[in-house]
Amino acid sequence: MSARPDTGLAARCRTPCGTRGAWLGLVLLLSACASTAPKPTGNPDLLQFLDQPGVRFEQVIARLGPPSATFIRDNVVTYRLGRNETGYFVVPPPTERHELGWEGVDYDLVLAFNVDETLREHSLIAIRSTPAKPAPAKPTPAKP
Repeated sequence: MSARPDTGLAARCRTPCGTRGAWLGLVLLLSACASTAPKPTGNPDLLQFLDQPGVRFEQVIARLGPPSATFIRDNVVTYRLGRNETGYFVVPPPTERHELGWEGVDYDLVLAFNVDETLREHSLIAIRSTPAKPAPAKPTPAKP
């Protein structure tokens, strides 16, 4: 036996399931909007190891991860790189097939290997350059 009389308030005060679902959906939506992708950390020394003699393919994979493209016949691989105030960083390839995935890509690093998998040559190709700041306008002399 209950000490409280049954007033029927319990049935009237219950929150409908739809309202709970709406609140949960709103909280999830707001939390997704509040989170942003982390800013990549650049490394000013990321590519210095490529100038050493005898760099092997395995060393490149260990330092830079899997390449964005591989051309096996010519033993060439490419990496998509970005650059910020802290240095270079590898931009991961797009996850969806229909995406171009060039957002944040500033350079394409092209590496060519010998048959014995040692680095033959490398080139850093600018995809886009930061626009140069326009020169300040020269004041025009006032006409008398």
